[in-house]
Amino acid sequence: MRRGIGTTFLLIVFLVGLSPAPAKSENDDLEAAVDLSPDVENGQALYDLCAPCHGADAQGSKSGLIPQLAGQHRRVLIHQLEEFRTRIRPSEDMEGITNRGAIGGPQDVADLVGYIETLPLSKKPRLGPGFDLAWGRALYQMHCETCHGETGDGNADQGIPRIHGQHYPYLIKQLLAFRDRVRTTPTLKMVIRIKALSEEELSTIADYIARLE
Repeated sequence: MRRGIGTTFLLIVFLVGLSPAPAKSENDDLEAAVDLSPDVENGQALYDLCAPCHGADAQGSKSGLIPQLAGQHRRVLIHQLEEFRTRIRPSEDMEGITNRGAIGGPQDVADLVGYIETLPLSKKPRLGPGFDLAWGRALYQMHCETCHGETGDGNADQGIPRIHGQHYPYLIKQLLAFRDRVRTTPTLKMVIRIKALSEEELSTIADYIARLE
């Protein structure tokens, strides 16, 4: 009886040894892209997938509803690609663009982001109505400045987005999505900071951010 148990155990160990290692997740692949050196020429070719919506210069749409990518931090761009690819951040349009059939593994991601990094941020974003920007500044200092910085420059190493000069329509849409948990990926700290703010307050903050330089 003991011999039978021992034989069974050895067989299990043998079979486990033959099993393939678990495949790397999309998250692992995209995290690997952070440390790779980009081939900017390949990145420019890959960006053709993005240009119809984000513009040839990655400065977003004329309506301001599609964001500027130009000027954004490398880690932030990679993280957003990860969220779209894994459907953590649902978007039918972006899922089709970011899947492996369109943009490949870590090197392609590094190349694409490396090219976007070379493009300058627009100095003329779409702005809001401009009502009571002093109030917007006070709200920004109270709720946003701790993480995003005085000028909205974010933090490249920590993957905190650069938000200054982003289009007002995109900003207000995202702030409302964060507050209402339609978009569920912000940090708990951010949710806590904005969950009690009204749409008017968020609009004023977004308008102030769009005007930061």
